[in-house]
Amino acid sequence: LDNIQLSPELHGQGIGTAILKNILNKNASKPILLITFLDNPAIHLYKRLSFTVTDQEGGTVHMMRDIQKSC
Repeated sequence: LDNIQLSPELHGQGIGTAILKNILNKNASKPILLITFLDNPAIHLYKRLSFTVTDQEGGTVHMMRDIQKSC
């Protein structure tokens, strides 16, 4: 998966959470890595879904979700 974006009018409806939970549950045995921007409000969603920051470089944040974390 390369990029997930929702139109602003769809924010706050649980759509992004549902998409990510589906992906994470189908790949529970694999570590999941993502890169986002520090000012991306979705960072709060990623943290709720057990992603942790592994590196930060300027305005870019690298995050990882270890295997066997359930949503």
